[in-house]
Amino acid sequence: MIYGQDYLGGAAFQSVILKYHPKGMAAGFFAHTFGNAFPTIKALIKTGNCPLVRVHSIWADNHAYKDSFLPQIKEDCKKLCNIAKNNPKLTFHFSPMCEHTMKKDKMMSIINECRKIKNNIGCKNLSFVNCVWTGEFIYGESDIYNEIHGTHALPNKGKFNFSYDGLSALNSDVEAFKKKYGKAEVFFLWDVYYNLKKDGKEKITVAERLARSYRPKQVHVEAIAALAKPKRDTYVPNTMIIKPMSEECCDFKSNKLLLLLPEKSNSVTLIRNNAKQNEIEKLSRFDPPVDKLYRYYANKAGYEYVKTRAIKIKIDGVIKKSNGKEVYFNPAFRGGTYK
Repeated sequence: MIYGQDYLGGAAFQSVILKYHPKGMAAGFFAHTFGNAFPTIKALIKTGNCPLVRVHSIWADNHAYKDSFLPQIKEDCKKLCNIAKNNPKLTFHFSPMCEHTMKKDKMMSIINECRKIKNNIGCKNLSFVNCVWTGEFIYGESDIYNEIHGTHALPNKGKFNFSYDGLSALNSDVEAFKKKYGKAEVFFLWDVYYNLKKDGKEKITVAERLARSYRPKQVHVEAIAALAKPKRDTYVPNTMIIKPMSEECCDFKSNKLLLLLPEKSNSVTLIRNNAKQNEIEKLSRFDPPVDKLYRYYANKAGYEYVKTRAIKIKIDGVIKKSNGKEVYFNPAFRGGTYK
């Protein structure tokens, strides 16, 4: 399995991708939903950091395919096949439509049109992706991967990709998803930032996507990349929440490690889970509480605190315990409750 960053709207933040894409991770894009992604794809390939690229040609708000989409699909397939031919050591996946509702025979007819293009161009390092919503899986085709998003059910057999698309990786139990979808060829991590939104609850229609002004930053790419690493052993009770990055609410506390604790204290300190219990940083509390939990913000995103050991916390100078056991966590991952 290879982990990937599902940039999707990456055409709109090329400079961030080129500068911070983690070496060895795959990358996913919409071909033109957020602008023309092919210049970004070509530039990313030149960095030598990305071994696999997956491209969705069509996104439809209602997930329904129209025959009028076929010319665009064929054009996008041709573009990606030409890129693939010029980069024979890399791997490429082409998806005619993202999250479709088609029967398998209809998708096969579309892929067969794309196969003609692939054969004419002569690239051997490109496979096709059948990305379903309520559509049917395709089995028994050596050059076709099924792809599932969010919490959709696994295919019964065969090769498949997985993407968080539509579900926040930073606010979920990533280790549970790794266990469930761990046999995926590509495991794409995603969050709303990659669709140019700073908040999953943001009131903006998909039709207005090109007007979205938000753009991901270095911190987003690196925070997502940290989720591909092992979380290791942790102990966080459901009475508290560890959020690796706070919501984009205001500049002085956006994208920071956030602890939501039942205690109201003037002294919450991060410490290393080692023999010396080195003090890392004192956190700032912001009121009012949320669902009876008090908010304590750090100065950096969670992944920036990750060393070789987990983190513990002191509250008024005493190490936080639950059921007699000391609390410790990996700040790059969400912990406690998942909602």
